[in-house]
Amino acid sequence: MMRTKLVALGFMVSLVATGCGDDDDGGGGSGTTGGQGGGGGQGGGETTDWCAGTAAPEVTDVAGHWAYLEVAGEVVVAPGFADPMYSVTKSVELLNVTGTGDDLTVSGTYCKLFIEDQDSDVHTVVPDKFWKALRPMTRSGTFATVDGGLRYRMPSLTELTGVVESFEPTEDLPEDPDDPRVVDQDDDLKPGMTLHITGLIDGSIFVAMRKSTVLDGVAVSANEIYGKMDYSVDRSVLAADPPDIEPTLEAGVLSNDPKPCSSHFRMARVPDDATCEGVIEQLDTLFP
Repeated sequence: MMRTKLVALGFMVSLVATGCGDDDDGGGGSGTTGGQGGGGGQGGGETTDWCAGTAAPEVTDVAGHWAYLEVAGEVVVAPGFADPMYSVTKSVELLNVTGTGDDLTVSGTYCKLFIEDQDSDVHTVVPDKFWKALRPMTRSGTFATVDGGLRYRMPSLTELTGVVESFEPTEDLPEDPDDPRVVDQDDDLKPGMTLHITGLIDGSIFVAMRKSTVLDGVAVSANEIYGKMDYSVDRSVLAADPPDIEPTLEAGVLSNDPKPCSSHFRMARVPDDATCEGVIEQLDTLFP
């Protein structure tokens, strides 16, 4: 289980109806809920291990274009709050998968980032500038036979946010906004990447972040892949506005939601000419 000492209460903790913001103030939108794509909030998510999946034996090739939904369930324990706060972070990407067998390459572009935290007293609003500034992703993996069936497996991928591209994945994240390794990635004249906080605490935080994921799933049909996701995140609050909210934000303890399938991924095949805009418009249809 991942734990981190630097936590923005509710950062990557539920997306309420805060999904798709505008470039000025973030917020608002339609997070995908219900069905297999739900998970998270209120310590929710399915109680059974549905994301283990059963491979469809007729599917032997997963090359092509896919909409990808990543769901990460988290729990925040914060001083002064009697109960833990549960959240779900959902990111949507458009993927291109090439190759087969032991030589699979996946490249992706972020289309949206959602945080669902409707039951939290402190909410995080993700501006559009945040997810639009996320760097394209490339990873390698396999679609090969494991224990008698084909499995879609992606070894650990580390993605860095708010730091220079040359930053080593194993380095400690910077904590000083003037650290030369910090970059204004979302181009808003603030260090790192900016998130807004509302509720019992109001303001903005400027963060650097390291996220790692490992995927293990199956193609349950020619048009759908899903499975388990091992997920960890390390976040550093570089600064806050107003400054006096920073100690409170750093006092919480964040961990993965331990419930089965609280963190998982889903993929739905889309046409070769699919766009991020089209994927977002059809999100509830692609991932019912």
